[in-house]
Amino acid sequence: MVQEFIFHKIYDSARRAKKSLLVMHKKPDGDTLGSALAFSHWLDQEGKEVKIFCRDLPSPYYDFLAGLDRITDDPRAFTEYEPDLIIALDSGDLDYAGVGEIMEQLEYVPTIINIDHHKTNQNYGAINAVDPDSSSTAELVYDFFKTVNIKINKSMATALLVGVLTDTGNFSNPATTFGSMRAASELVAAGARTNEISKNLLKNKSIDALRLWGKTLARLEENKKLNMAFTVIKHEDIQGLDSPAEAVEGVANFLNRLLDVDLILVLQENAEGAVKGSFRSTNVDVSRIAQALGGGGHKRAAGFSIQGKLERDGENWQII
Repeated sequence: MVQEFIFHKIYDSARRAKKSLLVMHKKPDGDTLGSALAFSHWLDQEGKEVKIFCRDLPSPYYDFLAGLDRITDDPRAFTEYEPDLIIALDSGDLDYAGVGEIMEQLEYVPTIINIDHHKTNQNYGAINAVDPDSSSTAELVYDFFKTVNIKINKSMATALLVGVLTDTGNFSNPATTFGSMRAASELVAAGARTNEISKNLLKNKSIDALRLWGKTLARLEENKKLNMAFTVIKHEDIQGLDSPAEAVEGVANFLNRLLDVDLILVLQENAEGAVKGSFRSTNVDVSRIAQALGGGGHKRAAGFSIQGKLERDGENWQII
């Protein structure tokens, strides 16, 4: 749990800042996006100058959210805009946010605020609001608003509810807590547009995406000794798809909800010559496994990336 005085320090710093830059992590999901948008809406109300930076622009699935037009992937947001306050949302470290090298080369020293719920967070900010027991960074931002008595409008509520739903797997994974359910109920009461969320994020699988899921499920294998199930997604599987990242999204969570095993692993090749691994579990601390492989995340959901490609060697898959 984040102590109240930390939230008040964030509030004071944000109100004092002349220019703020909100930073999302690479390959943005609903949690980092919803948290950043909600925070930006509050800064708008305060009459503050604010921009949002992300190495990768969000999926078109999120086009229904207000404020997407202020998101940029241009690094000049750091060098020309020159914010005196940088707020990183949902990033365990600055490299995960995709801005580590940029920050090292800056000729000025901005204040960094770090708001996150990952157990592996490096506490890299001048102010750190980090709570691994929180379901999502969106829940933390909601707690911040409530603590410092900020009124949550409909746009803020919708963005934050997207974040909570994303990291709880629509209240189906172990991140689901009393706190996340309470936050969600209050966000709905504040006017969150639940119909739009359902239409755009829950009923969004295309025919191509379902075919990809079919290939992925056909490769599903079980290691009974480890009580583990795993599958692989080859790069050629997603070539030609309109939105490959969105097609893949949710496979690990889907398997984790259905299979009676201790551990789920999905390995996916990407265009950059790396293999991304996604762990899910209901009773294993997968963040420790991911950390050993150079990654990180939560106790029940974590990931890593390794250079190489997936090849079948007899009955086994290998990263070479």
